[in-house]
Amino acid sequence: MELPAGWASRRLVRMLFGLLSTLALLSCAAPANPPAAGVAATATAPRAAATALPAPTSAPRATATAPAQPALPTNAPPPAASPAPTPPTPSEHEANFAWPIDAPTFPTREIAADNLAELKLFRSLGIGSIREAAAAPAGSIIALATSAGLALLKLPTFELVSFEPGSLGHAALSPDGQRLLADTALLRTADGSKIAAIAGDLPRFSRDGQLLATRSAQSPARTDIWRSADGRQIQSIPGDSATFSPNGQLVASRTDADVRVLRLADGQPGRILPVLGSTVKDLAFSPDGQQLLVALANELQTWRIADGQLVAKLPINHAAEPGFAGQGGELGEKVVLSPAGDLFMSVVVGSGEGYSYTIELHSTADGQPVAKPAWGAISAENFRFSDDGTAASGWSNERTISFSSRDQVTLLDLRTQAQATLTLPYFTQATFSPDGQTLASAASSSTVGLWSVTEGVLQQSLGPECTWGQYDLLFAPDSRRLAGRCIAVPPYGDQSEQLALWDLPADGREPPGWSKQLAAINAYAPAGKLLATDSAGSALVDAASGSTIPLKLTGVAAAAFSPSGALLVVGDTAGTIHLLGAADGAETGVLEAGSGVSSLFFSPDGALLGARRADGLVQIWRMGESAPFANVGASAEDKLLISGDNQLLISSGPSGVAFYRLSDGKLLHRLNGAAEGVAIGPHRRALAIVRNGQIELWGIITAD
Repeated sequence: MELPAGWASRRLVRMLFGLLSTLALLSCAAPANPPAAGVAATATAPRAAATALPAPTSAPRATATAPAQPALPTNAPPPAASPAPTPPTPSEHEANFAWPIDAPTFPTREIAADNLAELKLFRSLGIGSIREAAAAPAGSIIALATSAGLALLKLPTFELVSFEPGSLGHAALSPDGQRLLADTALLRTADGSKIAAIAGDLPRFSRDGQLLATRSAQSPARTDIWRSADGRQIQSIPGDSATFSPNGQLVASRTDADVRVLRLADGQPGRILPVLGSTVKDLAFSPDGQQLLVALANELQTWRIADGQLVAKLPINHAAEPGFAGQGGELGEKVVLSPAGDLFMSVVVGSGEGYSYTIELHSTADGQPVAKPAWGAISAENFRFSDDGTAASGWSNERTISFSSRDQVTLLDLRTQAQATLTLPYFTQATFSPDGQTLASAASSSTVGLWSVTEGVLQQSLGPECTWGQYDLLFAPDSRRLAGRCIAVPPYGDQSEQLALWDLPADGREPPGWSKQLAAINAYAPAGKLLATDSAGSALVDAASGSTIPLKLTGVAAAAFSPSGALLVVGDTAGTIHLLGAADGAETGVLEAGSGVSSLFFSPDGALLGARRADGLVQIWRMGESAPFANVGASAEDKLLISGDNQLLISSGPSGVAFYRLSDGKLLHRLNGAAEGVAIGPHRRALAIVRNGQIELWGIITAD
């Protein structure tokens, strides 16, 4: 994604300016818990040019017989982070963000067939699914690249400072926090203005933030070196996994055949190390800049740059139990080095079905563990040290870690071992209450949220969580009850479904409901009625009493209760729609769709019934009539609803959100961008679109 220049609002500029000013003030003050000597100065003090770094404070660790190498610049040693021995209690945060922070004026005009082209996005709930996290400087800011955009958050509270819409895959912050790389856009953090377009991926800043390395798309692999001040490319070198020396004068990379240390001034090799590059997991210079650390799957090697000699080997054990080495595939070989060269991350794999693992941090000096973050489901594949070496971050989402549906990012301060975790909801559904006051949200493996429609504020969370799944939600006509069907797909075992019923306002107690193993809930009503199907057949169930009425139905493919809960309609694979009384299950009539039915839905007032056939054709009936009055050619994958004035059919799916006029089936308007769901408020002033893990609110905005 290429972000537009000047994306920050005036308020955002003031907030970021204040944030960076705070960082500058903090750099002048002594830390409350002083880290090892020199750490605070390196983490927060203003940085000079690469050649102005202080001279080494200790002699190089080369032997007396090592030949001098004047062609290789002397590297200034940066201070190394020093983890505290007793970590503080981890802090947990739940992200319920609405953006913009300043609530816009709520739309007053109704959404109608003649003004669909005027629809505008006026608020978003959530920030999407995490793709990458980058923290700097000194663990005070974190940037999140998400499925919905770019978010900047203030640490340690995870306060949302800014959000810019647009799907992103990568983000990187310079160690001083002054520059931000969002996919290919190099930006100034203070105002969001664009510096340049940067090609490549796997970005890594130098320790002083003056240089940026990215992996190019060429084959064999190459690394491009850029000047971060203006985005000018200054060098292109063979290999990838590039890392900068402490003073920014050398860069190391791996090729398929070897590991190279090159001079940035001319791009020529200063040293070629006889290490098979394809086996290298990561590279880092030692804190004094005189050695190169080479991480292999099961060994950490230390090479002296001056003479190219291997001076130390340190085994890396990935097995939690004897005899379990080698399990876990690539995951069991994961090793990441800190930019300061003082720490490495390794994955320790345990035994058991599906195998478990933990992430551990070790000292590169002796291999001793210095931290074992309690990161739960954080994916080892999504781990990175900050480029200033003061923090480590890990993140997970449902696309990168098996069986997990939560989006989480955890930050570890390497100086104090303070740990903070942010859980992000990945929204999957939204529905408006009939009185138009509340928006109910469902998110993967999470609770249900109740939001103020006009203010965009989360008012209440309803449990229990739908573990291993997500809720499908439906309000009662009087808005005083909410029903939720939890469809859970656990990693082991069978899919299960259960119904929860919340009387509003909820009092926090466990809601009543219904569940049965190996049974599917075909349809449900907030009053507590549901149609369930298992191996014995279909039955009408009263959730409160548990009573069941067996139904003589075959080939059930779709079902829905009317908004009042008095009528149940069931469509079968033969194309017949059965009309049943919800009280006793007695059949009161049938409708013929002409082909197998895949979904059924009512208009908000219950006057219209919609049926989508297996071939994608959508038919609309007026209740009491035997023939459909409208036929619409919507996509077979779309979710469908009828607007409150019974004039529009609205669909959401891979092609976006489409609006069809019911009177003639004509497509009137389309909002592009794949959508997982859509809802329209009863007063037709707000449209909710679920996509990229967010809930977007659209309306007809009147200019001030």
